[in-house]
Amino acid sequence: MDTDKLGVLALADTMLASHGGLDDLVAACDRVFDAPLPWAPRLCAALLARTGEHFHYFSRYELTDILLQLLGRGGVEPYPYPDDDDDGDDDAHERAPLPAFSDLPPVRRY
Repeated sequence: MDTDKLGVLALADTMLASHGGLDDLVAACDRVFDAPLPWAPRLCAALLARTGEHFHYFSRYELTDILLQLLGRGGVEPYPYPDDDDDGDDDAHERAPLPAFSDLPPVRRY
């Protein structure tokens, strides 16, 4: 398993340990990446649009695959990162390094 997939698996675990609302998922991204990311709210909104009210019924592996697709690392069209500064600086679109672990156990809420 590659390091990107392990990192996104950690993100999926942290997201599953949350209540599953948009703010909770964004907070999970902030916790995993140890910093707020400008594209996290759009990523989380796209994830919720894809999973709907059944978010917590997806497995950690299913969420990882969806997140990889949305991040453009799953062999599909990449998720568009917002260009907040629009100054032509390509650094705004660099991807954050993905962590290799999460300190939260996956929890499925019912």
